[in-house]
Amino acid sequence: MPSSEMDFTFMKQRIEDAVTDNLKTITNLKVDAGAAVKEILSYVFRNVNPDSVLADHARYDWYYSLLGKTIAIAQGWKINHAPEVKSAAETTASVREYIGKTYGEKL
Repeated sequence: MPSSEMDFTFMKQRIEDAVTDNLKTITNLKVDAGAAVKEILSYVFRNVNPDSVLADHARYDWYYSLLGKTIAIAQGWKINHAPEVKSAAETTASVREYIGKTYGEKL
């Protein structure tokens, strides 16, 4: 595996870990936090090309930009929508609705 792919995989995993950690504090036990993490990462990474963003001079700008975006989405959803989830099966739809309303984009 080329070095840039390893860096991309490593950094993506660190971002996933941060979002997972952020969503651990959800008090609504009916939420599927894993599904929320997956949906948030899917949205944030949907147009990311690892070859173009992992140049040495841009690597950390890219990382912190995406980290901030994922945490902002996770925190906003956790506060504004997670308490309303009535079953684990509703989690993905709830995250999608939040992203659509907040960022004006549908997944």
